[in-house]
Amino acid sequence: MSFDSSPADMLPGGGFRAIIATLAPAIDWQGDVSLPAAFDSQSQCYVSDWEHQSFDDKGPKRPPVGVCAISHDERYAYATGYFLNTPRGQECRELVKSSTALEWSYGFSILASATDAKSLQQYGAGARRILQRLMVVEVSPVVRGAGLDTRTLWVKGAREIRVDAEIAAIAANVRKYRQIISDSPEQRWLREVERNLRRNNGK
Repeated sequence: MSFDSSPADMLPGGGFRAIIATLAPAIDWQGDVSLPAAFDSQSQCYVSDWEHQSFDDKGPKRPPVGVCAISHDERYAYATGYFLNTPRGQECRELVKSSTALEWSYGFSILASATDAKSLQQYGAGARRILQRLMVVEVSPVVRGAGLDTRTLWVKGAREIRVDAEIAAIAANVRKYRQIISDSPEQRWLREVERNLRRNNGK
């Protein structure tokens, strides 16, 4: 996958916040129960183009359209970040901003899970797997996600977001995320993002 971008492309082109998962005791459409702790170690990930097109193994991949941080409370997991100043980044921002019915999905690696009957029975019929610890690698707007009640909470233009605060938080998350992924094209792209974020924030 190619991540060729200019320094200007990597600066925030508008911010967003979305719910990407409803947490336990909810059971999603695939039978998964996501514990709040599943997202505890997560920090930085990419925003994929529409319907996971940046990370879909079944078709040609497109460069990511944004960067975000993952967080959670007791009820939901969230993605908060920004869209890149690329044509596709801005197209995705406009799509998310104008489409109130779209949902969100995320790609992940499972670090810890449970499928034994004793653990599952507390969540009732339909539960087939408990996600205990995850590494989220990307989030994406979709027609319908596996999670319940996923949605966009807000989308803002580049002039509306608090750039300094957003850049400081995302730059910190980039540094943490780099520690847990291999030396890959994605990691080299993250290094370039961090350098440009620091430059824009005067650090």
